[in-house]
Amino acid sequence: MIKFHCVHLKWQIFVTIEVVVDTNVLVAGLISGKGPNREILRRCLQGDLLPFVGNALYLEYQDLLNREKIQHLCKQTSVSLIEFLDGFAQVCIAVDAHYLWRPNLKDEGNNSLPTGKIVKIKLQYPHDG
Repeated sequence: MIKFHCVHLKWQIFVTIEVVVDTNVLVAGLISGKGPNREILRRCLQGDLLPFVGNALYLEYQDLLNREKIQHLCKQTSVSLIEFLDGFAQVCIAVDAHYLWRPNLKDEGNNSLPTGKIVKIKLQYPHDG
């Protein structure tokens, strides 16, 4: 939850930003100990960001984290990565996407992402320029 406050008017606004964490962000965040992808995961776990996940996306998370190459890059075992995923799932909101029309994106896997409540986030660090 992100807190905005105005000392002069003595009020506060609490905002939780709803996001969909794509697989590339999840994996990059687990591989790197710092950077914007790791910060997105951290903020999801802290409650600043509210991740939405559908069944297809969650199954894709599981598939990727069970790959030996990903485990090697993350320097983790499949058990520890699945434990992370279980914890991450605890802060996620499960969504069941229903469409009046079906997206027709080049990447078939992205056709299942719910797009109604997505906020794109770019975290800017001083050293990023």
